[in-house]
Amino acid sequence: NALKVTFQAIADNLASIANHKMGEGDETLPLAIIRDSGAKITDRKISPKEMTISHDECVYVRGLKNNNTI
Repeated sequence: NALKVTFQAIADNLASIANHKMGEGDETLPLAIIRDSGAKITDRKISPKEMTISHDECVYVRGLKNNNTI
């Protein structure tokens, strides 16, 4: 199976880099400001259906099906 990126976890990626830059222990910074990320922010209510993908589209579930475990 070829791995194709169809959804981006932009919020998770921004949080990961902020956590990395903030550091740990005595050297921790209390917050990180992210500028010019290109992330689109909306007040529109997003339905759970928009946030999910079918089992056929999910690379993990497809992999499990190919191994006859589901």
